[in-house]
Amino acid sequence: MLLDSYQPPNDDRVEEGLLGSLLADPEVFSLINSIVTDEAAFYKTKHRAIYKAIKEVYNDNKTYDVVLIHSKVKEHSDDLSITIPYLSTIEYPNGLLAERYAIRLMELYNARQTIIQCQKTLSDINDGKDLLEIVSNLKASIDKISMDPSNRPATNIAEDAINVWEKYLDEKDGVENYIPTGWPRLDRYITMKKGHHVLVGGRTGMGKTSFGLNLATNIALMGYRPVFFTMEQSKESMVECYIAQIAGVSRKDFMKGTLSDHEKERVVNTINTWGAKDILNMGIYEGTYSVEQVRHKLITEMAENPVDVVFIDFLHAMKPPRGYKRDGHEWLREASQQLEALAIELNVLIITMVQLNRGVDNRENKRPVLIDIREAGEDNADIVLLLYRDEYYNLNTEEPGIVEVSIAKQRHGPTGMEKLMFINYSTAFKDIPEKKGNPKYVQESRDYGYKD
Repeated sequence: MLLDSYQPPNDDRVEEGLLGSLLADPEVFSLINSIVTDEAAFYKTKHRAIYKAIKEVYNDNKTYDVVLIHSKVKEHSDDLSITIPYLSTIEYPNGLLAERYAIRLMELYNARQTIIQCQKTLSDINDGKDLLEIVSNLKASIDKISMDPSNRPATNIAEDAINVWEKYLDEKDGVENYIPTGWPRLDRYITMKKGHHVLVGGRTGMGKTSFGLNLATNIALMGYRPVFFTMEQSKESMVECYIAQIAGVSRKDFMKGTLSDHEKERVVNTINTWGAKDILNMGIYEGTYSVEQVRHKLITEMAENPVDVVFIDFLHAMKPPRGYKRDGHEWLREASQQLEALAIELNVLIITMVQLNRGVDNRENKRPVLIDIREAGEDNADIVLLLYRDEYYNLNTEEPGIVEVSIAKQRHGPTGMEKLMFINYSTAFKDIPEKKGNPKYVQESRDYGYKD
């Protein structure tokens, strides 16, 4: 029979990619367990034995390493080629693709099952079995495969256009997906939405972390729920910065324990007022994470609480995958690309802080431009914001307490530059008062709390 000589559909790279992701991060198993419903989905016997061991060890302990997996493999396989060195060298291309590997694995498995069913159908026909029963069995097999989302056909763009318009109308004229910054001057020009990836870049001392935390606070005050991953500073340091910003007190004095009685009262009243109203429901994660670990944290978080905006502080501190051998610049671009994909997958706005290279400081004009953020994968961002404070470089600047926010890139809107006030002692950002008409303020900025 012709089908007897057919090479069954399979892909070693897909199987090894999925196994590599699982061996590198046990948390990946919980994400693909519901997709890979049969160990036979792995075509190679060796791969099937490894997956079976991973599944058994995970179900017992929820965690594992190559030593535990190797020990479990030996219990039900006599394949001597499955050694600890072999397990340690299985390629780990990209943990974020684990689900895609799992889906592709099941597609190939379903294809093999279809071939087997077709062979059985031909055999049953030749054996003279009941035709209605043969057709019924074949239909049941086809229906099972057609339920897989990966087998759904492409849709018609005209139908998609109607669906998008209806969604727009259902979302109160598109407002629900739009997430403002809370700074009206900036909101005139930029449009951040769920599914977008925003890069915020700047040199040391420009206030990237404070900008991100202030933005998270603004967003929370408007009823959205942000989650902040702090990979450079401790959670305690972030909370100190947060308190100084919302209460309008000196961050330095807060850290030194030298707040005045009036300032202490202001802090207590602010926390009590905002906490009692549950205004700021913000999650903070401390530590160094890989992109796939961020993804797992978010999926777990979103199972319990809504998440609208995710802050990553900062890109350069993210861990590359285990065994990653390319240079750091290449990893930054890949991480940025993965975060862009993650924003779309989870339908959240991701805002990533980026440290610009030292080359900026060597120029006469130290204002950053788009090329300064290229190594961080600016092509993978919907919006790129670059921060610059002239007073950091020029003590006699004509614009003390001003931060320039350059909209260096925006896929769905204009580029340009807007200015905000930077309250140095509390590290807070505020809109420049409209009635000033220009950023060169004196007394009014002091009324907002700026201290020389």
